[in-house]
Amino acid sequence: MKVKMMLGVFILSACATSIKKNPTFLVYEDVRKFQIDVNTEDDILSALGQPTQKSDEGGISTYIYDDSRTSGQRLSMTFQTAEKKLSSLLWIPYEGEKEASLNYLKNEFKKANFKEVPDIQRNPHAIISGAVSYIDEKLGITIRYDQKSQSVEAIALYSVKSRVPTDVNKRNDGPYTFGDETIISK
Repeated sequence: MKVKMMLGVFILSACATSIKKNPTFLVYEDVRKFQIDVNTEDDILSALGQPTQKSDEGGISTYIYDDSRTSGQRLSMTFQTAEKKLSSLLWIPYEGEKEASLNYLKNEFKKANFKEVPDIQRNPHAIISGAVSYIDEKLGITIRYDQKSQSVEAIALYSVKSRVPTDVNKRNDGPYTFGDETIISK
């Protein structure tokens, strides 16, 4: 009996090691390997598998990967439909992860020359959030930092040559700022 049980455990553990990585457990280091204007939709699908949600609208494909542990959005990527190349990605770090630290990210993006832009409320009756965006328009990086919680809320990398406008009132050549997200899942 013990031999059968041990054999069963061995077979199950061997099967478990051959299972492809579950894309719902993404980590920042894996996502940072993707390059804007270089990697294609096929590259992303090969590396991560099918997204949780996919939409195609106005010449732009959007992939959203949710985290099954939290049911929340973890990663969003956009592609120009014609070129099929990655044009932006939005990473949402969890509290306690190293990329939730502004100092870590500033060190990660050593070549960046960030401009600090306070959160602009569009509604004059809204409570001021205390969020700040750190933007480098030349490298295509925006970090949204919540001063109250002292934590990074999101990291956006985007193409500086083919920035995807998401609002008709936005300038096509402006930086990616939060509020520009094409889709944020709930």
